[in-house]
Amino acid sequence: MELDPATAITRRAEERREERKEAKRPRAGKAAITVNLQGALKKLRAAIDSVENVAQNMAAAVEELSASAEEISTSVQQIAQGAQNISSRSAEISKIVNELMKAMQSAAEVSRKSGEEAKKAAEEARRSAEDGKKGIESLQQVESRVEETAGLVKELADRVKNIGRIVEAITSIADQTNLLALNAAIEAARAGEHGRGVAVVAEEIRKLAEESRNSAGQIAEIVREIQEQMSRVSESMESTLNRMRTGSKVIMAALEALETLYKNAEEVAESAMNVARLVQEESNKVKSIEAMTSEAAAAAEEQAAAVEQVSSAVEEQTAAIQELNATAQQLLDVVQDAQSALRDLRRFVGGGEIEKQRR
Repeated sequence: MELDPATAITRRAEERREERKEAKRPRAGKAAITVNLQGALKKLRAAIDSVENVAQNMAAAVEELSASAEEISTSVQQIAQGAQNISSRSAEISKIVNELMKAMQSAAEVSRKSGEEAKKAAEEARRSAEDGKKGIESLQQVESRVEETAGLVKELADRVKNIGRIVEAITSIADQTNLLALNAAIEAARAGEHGRGVAVVAEEIRKLAEESRNSAGQIAEIVREIQEQMSRVSESMESTLNRMRTGSKVIMAALEALETLYKNAEEVAESAMNVARLVQEESNKVKSIEAMTSEAAAAAEEQAAAVEQVSSAVEEQTAAIQELNATAQQLLDVVQDAQSALRDLRRFVGGGEIEKQRR
């Protein structure tokens, strides 16, 4: 059974005391005593050297272990601090991600409502565009009717002009008839009694011509008034047509703009809905990140707890190493005492103390 260094040194010291006692006892001869003592001294020296080497190696190893333990303790503390920082940062990140997720959900809701409102606006614009198209069709029909009426008015004006020319012809005929009646009356007056009947007829013809002329004049006045009114009507209708054409162009432009607005509103509604879907998808991703962050925080807390346990174990190991270091130092002290005793014993053997005691 191998003994520990301290026990071995103690046993060697006891053997040395026994050897001293034996040295005091009478022996067969000086040579035998000297040989025995020298052999014992060599063995004791070898044992002390072995113990010293063991003690020095143990002290060096303990010193290295102590330095390593301190480094490990420092590293463990740093790891623990890092784990605590990770846990704290993870909690902050989880809070920020949670707020971000709420903001994204709000944005998704706003985008969804905006999409619905834009869709309603697009539907209203579509209905307005359809109503506008119906209105422009009705306006075009009215414009066509007005154009037809204007054509009829123009045709009527042309006929009225013909009536005027006819009236002028009637007036001219009445004037000529009146002149012929006047000439007939003159000839009847020259004929005397024989021309009295002709004179009466000529007078009647003159009166009829005069009445015809007066009637033609009245008709001409009426025709003139009709022409003036028809001219005003024609101008009014032409102005109305121009305004209707301008209004049609404006309405058409408005309808085109309304149709563009309708298409844009549809695109906006679709884009808003797409944004809402994308934001919802990103919100789900952020929610997953928040869950992973929470898991990371929990893992960091568990790691911090584990590191604390490791730190406690390292502290216990450091304390044990310090005790071992103290033991190694005590062992070196024992070795030094043994070396001192060995030097004394050598002087005792070399100085002839044994021989003196024998005498």
